[in-house]
Amino acid sequence: PNKGYKTEKLYPFDGVLWSVDEDPPQGVAVASQEFTYKTLCSDLVGNTFKGYNNCLLAYGQTGTGKTYTMIGGKGESRGVIPRMCEDLISKVVSERAKQSAISMTASYMEIYMEKVYDLLGKDSYGSSLRVRQHPTSGVFVENLVQKPFEDLETLLSILQEGSASRHTAETKMNTNSSRSHAIFTINFCSTEELPEVDQVLYGVHENTKTSKLHLVDLAGSEVVAKSGAEGVTFAEATNINLSLTTLGRVIDSLCDISRKVKGAQAPPYRDSMLTFILSDSVGGNSKTSMVATISPHCSSIDETLNTLRYASRARDVVNNAVTNEDPTVRRIRELREDNEKLKRQMNTIREKTTLAAEDMKSDIINLKSENELLKARSEKATTSKPNIKKLKAPPKPEPKLVSCLKSASKVQVVDPQSSKELVKLKDD
Repeated sequence: PNKGYKTEKLYPFDGVLWSVDEDPPQGVAVASQEFTYKTLCSDLVGNTFKGYNNCLLAYGQTGTGKTYTMIGGKGESRGVIPRMCEDLISKVVSERAKQSAISMTASYMEIYMEKVYDLLGKDSYGSSLRVRQHPTSGVFVENLVQKPFEDLETLLSILQEGSASRHTAETKMNTNSSRSHAIFTINFCSTEELPEVDQVLYGVHENTKTSKLHLVDLAGSEVVAKSGAEGVTFAEATNINLSLTTLGRVIDSLCDISRKVKGAQAPPYRDSMLTFILSDSVGGNSKTSMVATISPHCSSIDETLNTLRYASRARDVVNNAVTNEDPTVRRIRELREDNEKLKRQMNTIREKTTLAAEDMKSDIINLKSENELLKARSEKATTSKPNIKKLKAPPKPEPKLVSCLKSASKVQVVDPQSSKELVKLKDD
């Protein structure tokens, strides 16, 4: 309150997890690692098998539990990535039982001081790798080691090997602070045989789907005055904050583009190595999610508000994710979906037409019944004897006066009612 903070601030999110073991709010349960994984990654493995690129980013202040959320510990405390590996291998076993050919490779890199290093190479701290951009496949890291795996044990050993080689340092806020952005990537490729009908009709025998799964553990943003960074750690913190700031600018530009804001600028992907490598995941062909970790302590209120604004802004970004598969097979599927949609529309119209016909039929029946009723009444009126009253005879006319005109020697009949003057006849 002394700094002018409002008592209440609202930020839109898809879900909020309480991970502090002590004193949860009333009616709120503590979120375990298993619950966190199911909430964040319920569709991650399924989308990978469907041919979609996926990405999960962990962002937050240093010391708030990003690495614990992503990697975790042993047993029930294992994090999102190990649990995702377990589900992935389990799904692979079931799919291979359906005669699907599946191949997988894993890579692990870190972005340290704006340079890319291979965490699975023979010399992890050797020369940095070059980042290139292919006109078709997009951004890639040149000479990055891709290790194939078939089982869970091999995949977890690859993850442990790369995590052990990552740059870390001790600060006042975190005894094991990550000083680099780590990107663990699984490249997935599956091939399945198409039905015989499609093979005959379209001449395509199999469908190959490829996808990438990026699991990103971002280095934490930090205030140098609080972390006590000096020398090398100060330079590391500077580069970390600059790359996260660039990521925030990219997210702001993508939000403006999604909202069709007038004058929206192109995202500055190339201003940072992090945004350049993740350009397709952040604003392209990918289903991307973000988990933001915050500190409940009042001393971190500024960093907490920045993290909440950052994550709520990222929620407004709209990506266009498509399946990475054979274009012919994709077109066939799209046409079938359109056909099913038209069938549903025709069924709806047919149902409405049937209902209208039934209503019309009932109206016709009602009109016929009314017509029969009127006809019966008319026939009854015709056959019955008419009730006619006898009329009185008209009155006889009054005797008319005869006027003899001597001069004309004619007889004229005069109506006394219409004559204005009467002539009195004499006896002679």
